[in-house]
Amino acid sequence: MTLEDVLGLSFNASIFFIVFKLGTAANAQSIFFLFERPSLLLRSVLSMSIIMPACAVALTAALDLKTAVKWALVTLAISPVPPFLPMKQINAGGSAPYAISLLVVEALAAIVFVPGAVVLCGLVFHNDAHIGISTVMPIILATVLLPLALGMLVRRFAPNLAEQISDPVGRVARCCFSSASRVSCSST
Repeated sequence: MTLEDVLGLSFNASIFFIVFKLGTAANAQSIFFLFERPSLLLRSVLSMSIIMPACAVALTAALDLKTAVKWALVTLAISPVPPFLPMKQINAGGSAPYAISLLVVEALAAIVFVPGAVVLCGLVFHNDAHIGISTVMPIILATVLLPLALGMLVRRFAPNLAEQISDPVGRVARCCFSSASRVSCSST
């Protein structure tokens, strides 16, 4: 196993455990929070999936940057909600149902949005860029939908267990992330 494999595994484990922990605090009402508030849903999706990527594309097109840097910045802008963001929002006093619902909405939208956005960005940057839905979907399933659903199932059928394991799972997630980060920083 290479260092790259270990880093990838550590980051993926970190994401899985972060979202699983989030799931242990979620319920069906939190998933559907934004769907019950269409105006908030529209504003949230518009700001995250249209305005921010458009700003990133405009900014990178206006600046004299290497193509790889342009793609890196735009890729960050078109990526769905980072799985650690909802926990940060909740810890900062934000609404848990909003954060969880936004994670789900953006993850589902990313399955179609990311391939389309990559093609559009390719046109702007004069590159032939494509990514298929079949590439995006397994990533979304493995990093967001599956761990969230598993955490919710534990909460639903074993609420005491969900409460007991929530903090330890969070510590494991932070450990995986910080270990991968330290290795990544020291190898560059």
